[in-house]
Amino acid sequence: HPIFALFAVSFIEFFGNSNFKKYAQGGSRENLAAGFLFYSIMIYFLLQAFKTSNLIYVNTMWDAISTIISAGLAFILLNEIPSAKQILGIILIVSGIIFMEK
Repeated sequence: HPIFALFAVSFIEFFGNSNFKKYAQGGSRENLAAGFLFYSIMIYFLLQAFKTSNLIYVNTMWDAISTIISAGLAFILLNEIPSAKQILGIILIVSGIIFMEK
């Protein structure tokens, strides 16, 4: 089932994005390199998801899962507090996942 690969993609994407964010805010070249490395690994898991499902499902679920995981990890690891509007958006995304499930 592609959902497992999509969870891996989403976790890896968070770490890639967080390294890109650190680099953009004056971080080192190592942050930039780590961001590219995580994105390279992410492509492998994305290809695994495409082997068993169609583009519409994979892309929609990846966006949804990525948003949920990124929001949770940003809150836990980066101390970023979501607004009420963002929390409502996440709730709507979870609702969308329910409708997308095969």
